[in-house]
Amino acid sequence: MSRERRARTLDEIDRTTEVLLLLLVVAVVPLVLAPALSEAFDLSVDAERTATELHWLIWSVFALEVVTRAYLAPQRSRYLATVWFNVVTVVGPFLRPLRPLRRLQVVATGMRAVTTLRIRLSR
Repeated sequence: MSRERRARTLDEIDRTTEVLLLLLVVAVVPLVLAPALSEAFDLSVDAERTATELHWLIWSVFALEVVTRAYLAPQRSRYLATVWFNVVTVVGPFLRPLRPLRRLQVVATGMRAVTTLRIRLSR
């Protein structure tokens, strides 16, 4: 695929997915916090399991987005360096020994929302 075609495809993906990704960013925040809040709000085991499953589903969409954009980016390493926080967010769940850093995922999600809004408002 030529560099120009990849750039056009990336622009098309941006336009078609930006609202969906923004909604997913907003939706994932309570899902990330659900395990920490389960005792405070007395969530049932089923509710906690559903929150975890939804979180993984949304995570997979974010992972697919990062991989797709990295593939289509004209300069992959530059792109990945630019969106390093998104990469950390996607890789984070696999770093179980660093579980206390999971709260960073909430921060990453917030930063992602701000970035998405900034891009959307700049158009």
